Amino acid sequence: MFRILHAALFSLALIMPAAAEDTPFSSDLVTFGSALPATADDTRDDGILRDETGRPVTHPLIGMPLPDFDAPTADGGVFDSAQLEGQWTILVAWGVWCHDSRNDMDNIAAVASRAHATENLEFVSVHVPWTPDHLDTMYRNYGSVSGYFDARGVSFPTILDETTDLRAALQIQWTPTYLVIGPDLKVRGYRTDLSRSGDGAVDRFLERVALLRDAG
Repeated sequence: MFRILHAALFSLALIMPAAAEDTPFSSDLVTFGSALPATADDTRDDGILRDETGRPVTHPLIGMPLPDFDAPTADGGVFDSAQLEGQWTILVAWGVWCHDSRNDMDNIAAVASRAHATENLEFVSVHVPWTPDHLDTMYRNYGSVSGYFDARGVSFPTILDETTDLRAALQIQWTPTYLVIGPDLKVRGYRTDLSRSGDGAVDRFLERVALLRDAG
């Protein structure tokens, strides 16, 4: 009996998706009132609590209104944050310059596509530079977001932060950062890289977003 049970458990282990190594705490959706890990620490003396991988465990805007802003978009338009009122929105801050953002690119594109196909759920991203001293290298050798999209074979709605003003206003402490915005324009949820969450990360994230929406 023991051998049969052991064989069954071994077979089950083979078909289960492997967990991502060094999965950060913030790889799950953090919402208002979420219990933060006891191990979170201000390791950089900047007032930001981080997990063992260096990722912030929460976001300062959770439960707060999204700041008002308007900015150009990658397709030549202009975006006003008031456009998000009355609907649920996933907002992703990322950068071509950022290794973790580039690793998450297929996931960001998948979230954008799935959100577009979901009733009462929108998607928008903000391309943010690292610091004001790195504006000239924020697109690496691609020249622009559009150039990167063409080379990478992806595309999704993108607002351009050309000065780091938006990065500061949105209090982006890690890229990529995913924010869930409610119809009242309050920030309801936060998480970091989907690529660190193993197989099925997009499905699990969108399931958590759906639960948040259903709860109102």
